[in-house]
Amino acid sequence: ANASAEPVRSRNGAVESLVAQVTAPVRWVASMQRLAEAHPTARWLEIGPGSTLSGLIKRIVPGVTCTALGTAGDVEKWLAQ
Repeated sequence: ANASAEPVRSRNGAVESLVAQVTAPVRWVASMQRLAEAHPTARWLEIGPGSTLSGLIKRIVPGVTCTALGTAGDVEKWLAQ
């Protein structure tokens, strides 16, 4: 959850988390660090136009592999690998 940087494991937790995301600050750095710790070998993808989030992830989690896929064609090529 963006507001807590903790996993949500229940329906009620998801509802509470969605409410918090509207009213609380986003804990983006803590969320990305938590994901990296939980999944150290993960490949990170940014799907959509631009690569701003990929750049941020690389600064937050040094050494991470993050790929920006800006178009449907990019996604298809990546999936075909």
